[in-house]
Amino acid sequence: MLTKIYPVGNKKIELIQGSITNYVADAVVCPANGDLEMLAVPGGIQYAILKDGGAGIFEEASRVAEKYEREHGPSFDGGIKGRVPIFSAHVTSGGSLPVRYVIHSVAVDHSPTGGVFCDKKIIEMSVKNVLCKCDELGIESVGFPTLGTGGYAVPIEDSALSIATTSAKHLKTNTPLERVGLVIYSGDNYSIVKEVLDSKLR
Repeated sequence: MLTKIYPVGNKKIELIQGSITNYVADAVVCPANGDLEMLAVPGGIQYAILKDGGAGIFEEASRVAEKYEREHGPSFDGGIKGRVPIFSAHVTSGGSLPVRYVIHSVAVDHSPTGGVFCDKKIIEMSVKNVLCKCDELGIESVGFPTLGTGGYAVPIEDSALSIATTSAKHLKTNTPLERVGLVIYSGDNYSIVKEVLDSKLR
């Protein structure tokens, strides 16, 4: 397994080649929609978390969404109804994964035509909310997959750079987080991301 460490003061961002479901941390991040529904497609991150972590993670996420909607009312971001807001982060247990928590990140927005999309700015805002949720939980480590690179076709280098630079800024604050992982499944994509981070994280 390939690893590259990027120090941020006495904390660190680590780039890992492997599966997010094998990443050992306090929490890992799972992409989600505005209803926190399981839309697991073979080959996708949700599918991997379902397969290795168990369906209970997503059953719990559905209950979290129901509770949020009951307490706050439905969200109507862009005129589209959802149980939780765009960019928001929601916590479930880690199931069978080697983590305490899964943080479900709604890293999407709605276009004026009614479609759903993702881009670098959406990822940055969503990552900020995930990191704030980590602070609320008082945890020291979290692992991210790249967000938006599946059905939303965000280039992997753009997604990775948004996650890494946003995390680096957060690690410089008074946060209990000490380690943020960026987990890339394929070796080819790991090499692409490493080249970008080597040039941008100094």
